[in-house]
Parts: sequence; C-alpha cells; structure tokens
Amino acid sequence: MSGDTCRDPRTVNARPTRPVVTWGAVAFLVCLIGFGVISWLIRRPGIPPIDAAFTDFLHGLANPILDALMIVITTLGSSVVLGMVVGLAAVLLVRRRRPEALFTVVAFVGTLVLNDTFKLLYQRPRPGFDWAEVWPATGFPSGHAMNSFVTYVALALVIRRVGGRRAGIFALVLAILLAGGVGISRVYLGAHWLSDVIGGYLAGALWLLCLVAASVVVSRLLRRPDSMLWVVGVSAGPDHVDSHAELGPPSVRGQDAGRTVNDRGRDDEGVRKTDAGPMASSQLSRSPRNDPGRGLDGRREGIDERIDRVALSTAPTQGRHEDLGVR
Repeated sequence: MSGDTCRDPRTVNARPTRPVVTWGAVAFLVCLIGFGVISWLIRRPGIPPIDAAFTDFLHGLANPILDALMIVITTLGSSVVLGMVVGLAAVLLVRRRRPEALFTVVAFVGTLVLNDTFKLLYQRPRPGFDWAEVWPATGFPSGHAMNSFVTYVALALVIRRVGGRRAGIFALVLAILLAGGVGISRVYLGAHWLSDVIGGYLAGALWLLCLVAASVVVSRLLRRPDSMLWVVGVSAGPDHVDSHAELGPPSVRGQDAGRTVNDRGRDDEGVRKTDAGPMASSQLSRSPRNDPGRGLDGRREGIDERIDRVALSTAPTQGRHEDLGVR
C-alpha cells in the first residue's frame, strides 16, 4: 500500500501506547521493589547506617539562616499548603478541563489516605532528637515527601497538557526540585530518617502510576479517547476527537481506509467527465497533459478549456444543451 493511504487516526494514535505501557510497567516494578527493600530495611533492629550518616551530615551544616530556609521549604509540603494549591488548581480547571481537575484532586486525596494507611501498618517511630521538634504519629513513610511528590508531579502533568511540552518539562523539573527540597528539609529538621523520605517518594510514585493506569483504563471503557489519555501523552487533543466524528460510521471508514488519494482523484475526475457529457470527454482527451508537444500556447489553451469545462459542469442542464447545440 502506498504512502498516500488514508489511515484511521485512531489506529495511528494507538501505537504510541505500547511503549508507554511497557515503560510504565517497568517503572512500577522498580518502585515496588525499591519500596519493598526499604520496608525490609526499616524492620531490622537498630537504625540503618545510611540514615544515621545522612542525618549527622545535614545536622553538621546547621545554622540560623539554613534553619529558617528549611522551615519555609518544609511548609511547602504540608497538607494545608498542598490542599490550597490543589483547590486553586481545581477551581481554575473545573470549567474547561474537568478531567485534569479530577485527576489532580483524586491524586491529592488518595495520597493523604495512603500515607495514613502506611503509617498505621508500619508504626515506625520518628528519630526523636533532643534538638528537634517533637511530631506526633509515626514516621514511615514521610507524609511531607509523599504528598508533595504526588501533588507537584500531578500538577506538572496537568501543565504539560495545558501549556505544551516545554512548559510541562519545566514544571516537572520544578516539581522534582520542590519535592526533593521538602524531603531534605524533613531530615534536616529531625522529623524523619532518610529511609522515611525515600519510602515516601517511592510510595507516591506507585500511587501516581496506578492512578495513570486507572485513568487510561476508564477512558477506554467509556470510549472517550481524549478524556484521561493525556496523562501518558498519547492523546491528540480536541481536534483528534472531532476528526472521529467527521469520518462517518466504522464500516464506511473501514472501506475508505484502503483507498489511496490517487484513487479518489481518479474517481472525482470520472464524476466530472460524466457530468460534463461526451463533449467534455473529448476536450479532456485533447488537454495539454495528453499532448506535451503543444508547448506554452497549448498549456494556455488547456487552461481555457478547463475553465470552460468547469462552467459546463456547473451550468443548468437546459443551458448546457443550448451551448452544445443539442435541441
């Protein structure tokens, strides 16, 4: 089949989903294994050496200016601040971007519920340093780390959809920096061990991957290819959906997909011949395209003949008979 073959846009658009699903499954497996290793590590007796070493390193850098900076950064990962950010984003998106608004809200609410559930399951105590503020509840996984990662990365995906690829890449880098800063601030302030923070990131990544997969499955079940597939970057946007409506029924699209542009051009030319009658057919046979030796004058005459032929094909039947001398 030639390169001019007209294909169903849905078939072309569906191909990128395979590598996306593959890489998504690999990422999920890596995060799951990493979370399992961290879970095994924190259940062993004593404090993991890497936790103690990283905490001592950050505590050695402590000074009043850095203390104030870390307090500001850790506030960016609090549930109150994240809830305000998500609420504002949902209000701005709900009128014209309902799938994006729903995705952001579900991501935030889900990470809050999952974090509390994990803390109840693991019951790991916080570091409890004398120089650190005392926080209630347990420490694994870090709520600030997990919630900030999920919220900011989800917003970055929304910005990728609304603002384009460059804006999405910038937002994703900024989201990772913010979440990373929040995690470091939690260890610096003595609220968590490093393993708590890493576990929060891995748990947040697992939740986001599950949410993306669920969004794709739901959108396909509802037969709405543009509802939530934007999350994985395989949606073609509103124009893609509108093109489906213009293609007609599936049976017609299937018959039309096997025809080339040249075939359609020949069919259209045959229709014009039939409408113009035998006179137009004879004129077409004498066109410059069929007689290359006529030169520039021949091409000019050919253009005039085409204009006359179009006029004949669009004129009323009675007037066309009079021009042809048929009574």
